[in-house]
Amino acid sequence: SRDWAEKWSVYTERNICPDARMVVFSDGKTALIPFSVRKRDNKNILSAAMTYAGWMTADNIGEAHEDLLIDYLTRKTAHLFWVVNPFQKISLIDKISAKAVTCETHALNLTNGFEPIYRTWKKGSVDRKARKALKSGVEVRTASCTEERDEFYDVVYQDSIERWGDNAGMVFDIEKVKAFEETPHIRLWLAFYERKIIAGGVLSYG
Repeated sequence: SRDWAEKWSVYTERNICPDARMVVFSDGKTALIPFSVRKRDNKNILSAAMTYAGWMTADNIGEAHEDLLIDYLTRKTAHLFWVVNPFQKISLIDKISAKAVTCETHALNLTNGFEPIYRTWKKGSVDRKARKALKSGVEVRTASCTEERDEFYDVVYQDSIERWGDNAGMVFDIEKVKAFEETPHIRLWLAFYERKIIAGGVLSYG
C-alpha cells in the first residue's frame, strides 16, 4: 500500500500525496489507515487511483475496534473517498455512509492453484478464445527487458489508444508509468505471437 501510494504520488506530480495515520487503541492494538490526500480538492482517499482499500493491522481486532475505525473515518475525516475492500470483514457495513453505492469486483480462489479453475471453466467466448490462443502458439510471460517494455508502450499501447479513439477511458502518460516498474509489486505481462508483442497489461500485486 505504501509503495502504491508513493508511485501514484510520483505519477500525479504530487497532486496525490501519502498521508498515512496510525491508530493506537486503548488496549494497545494498532491499525494503519493508508490515507492519501488529493491536493486539487483536499479530499482524503484511502487508496490512490480509486482502487479499494481499508485499514491494515497485524493484530486480531474485533467489532468494537471496527466501529471505532469506521467512526473515525466517517465522522472525523472531512471529504473522504473510500472504496471498501471486499475482503475486509466489516460487521456493520451500513454504518459507513448513507451515500454508499455498490461496486463490483471479481476474484478467483487460488488456494489449490489455477489448474482446477481452468478445468472447470464453462464453455463460453472467453474459454474458446483462451484455448484457441494456446493452440495457436500465443506465449504469455512477464517482460524480460527494456526493449520489450518499450515496444509494448510505444507500439502496442499507442495503437490501442488510436483504435479506441473517444472510447478510451484513462489514457496513461507512458513515461511516468515506467516508474512503476521499479517495484517488484508491479509487473508488465505480455502476450507474444510469432515472437511479436500483441497485447499486454500492467498488473499489481499485494
